Amino acid sequence: MEIPDRPLLFLKPPNALAGHGDSVRLPAGKERVDWEAEFGVVIGEQCRHVDEVDTMDVVRGYTCVNDVSNRDDQEVEQNWVRGKAFDGAASMGPTVATPGEVPDDADIALRVNDETNRGDRLLTPDHLGRVLRPHRVEDARQSSANASGESSPPASSPW
Repeated sequence: MEIPDRPLLFLKPPNALAGHGDSVRLPAGKERVDWEAEFGVVIGEQCRHVDEVDTMDVVRGYTCVNDVSNRDDQEVEQNWVRGKAFDGAASMGPTVATPGEVPDDADIALRVNDETNRGDRLLTPDHLGRVLRPHRVEDARQSSANASGESSPPASSPW
C-alpha cells in the first residue's frame, strides 16, 4: 500500500480519550455516528527528530482503539474536529502490548453491542517507520501543543 507524502491528520485531544469498557456518550442530535477498530501506537517517551531507522526505539507498544466518529459534522467540514474530537471518542485498551508481543500478521477486531468491526492489518515496523518519518512528526508537532507546552502530534490515519 502506498503511503502518501502528506497523510491526513486529525485531532484526538485528551478529552476524547476513554478507558476500555467506558461508556461513550454520543453527540446529541447526530444521525450518523460510526465506530471502527484502529491500531494505536504508544510512543513511550517524548521525542523529536527521530530517524526513520530508529522509530521503533521510541515505540513502547501497541493498543486497540475504538475510533468513534460523528460523520454528520465530519462530512461537511475540512478539519474533522467536531467529527473526531468529542468527549470519549477514542476508548483504548485494555492493555499495551510490547512490539515483541505482537506478531507481524496480527489484526484487530472490535465488538460493540454484538456487532464486530475488523480493523486494518497492523503496521509492520517498516511501515511504521515510513508513516512516522521525522518530517511528518515535526509537521504535526508544529500544529499542536500539550498541557506542558511541549509539542505533540495529533493522531493520524494509518497512512
